[in-house]
Order: sequence, then C-alpha cells, then structure tokens
Amino acid sequence: FGCTSKKALELLPNALSKCPSQAMLVELGGNDCDYNWSEVLKNPNSKHLPLVPFEEFKKNLSEIIEKIIASGKTPFVMSLPPIDADRYFNWITKGSKEQAEKLIKFLGDKSIIYRHQELYSRAIESVARQYNLFIVNVREVFLQIHKYTDYLCLDGIHPNEKGQAIIKQIFDSTYKKVVLGQS
Repeated sequence: FGCTSKKALELLPNALSKCPSQAMLVELGGNDCDYNWSEVLKNPNSKHLPLVPFEEFKKNLSEIIEKIIASGKTPFVMSLPPIDADRYFNWITKGSKEQAEKLIKFLGDKSIIYRHQELYSRAIESVARQYNLFIVNVREVFLQIHKYTDYLCLDGIHPNEKGQAIIKQIFDSTYKKVVLGQS
C-alpha cells in the first residue's frame, strides 16, 4: 500500500531474488501521481509536485522493466483503473467547503484529478509498448462499464469488492488467452 515507483526500485532486487515465477506484474502509477494533499491544502497557491513527477515516473518504470528483463524474467504491466474525480475530491476535502475552495485554487477544476491520473496510466501503456510488453488493460475494461464508479470505493480511487472481482475476471481471461491460448 502506498508503493511508488521509487519505492519499487528499492524493493525490486529482493523481489527478483525471491520470485519463483518467470513473469512479474508491474502495477504502479496510482500512488506516483498522487500529491501530498495535506501540504496542498495548507498552501494551495504554492507549486506542488506529485509524489513522483511524471518524467521521473516514466524513467523509474523503464528502469524497473529493464531490471526484470535483465534478471531473465518476463515483465508485463497493468494499466490503472479509472478514478471518480468528484468522489476523490470529496474524500480529500472531507466535505469541507473551505478545503474544497483551497483545493480548487490548486487544481483549477476537479476534472484535473482524473486527467492527471490518466496521464500516468497512458505512460504505463506507452513505456510497455516501447519494450513490447503485454498490457493487462484494466482501465479499458472498467471504462466499458456504463457506470464504472459503482465498482469504486467511497474514496473514488480504489476498486471495491465488485471492482476487485472485475480485475480478477480480467486476469483470468488474460491467463486463458495468453498462457493457455484459449479465446
């Protein structure tokens, strides 16, 4: 929980040495694109960077993939499930009108929360294509659900139990298609 690409780089050597599998899933970006919201709310007019700035995230992701490949394992990546910007905005501000006004000063508008997270998800896909990796496209499946927000927790960012079931279905179908060769 809370793992960023920076932290994953630190943990990777140990994970590689202990992983018996020939394949490794890289699922990062959701925490990287987040901000230290308490700092943002204290100083909404200041410049704030994501926990891992965009270009650094892409660099870290490439380095992780290269290290997995160098270890003889096969990396594959997962796109980020979409978020509900309104719900996440309310979660951050705890329903406070004063906090909401401060957050809008920083963001400009609520939808930037969604767009910013989507930017990181697209980076995952872009980096994966550079390395010709398989992408488990969770985002695409969620976005095909008419009301995908029903599959998210109250915080608007984490998949709830129904959302986790969707992710399991995606992985099951991916396994059947990719590993077992079934369609």
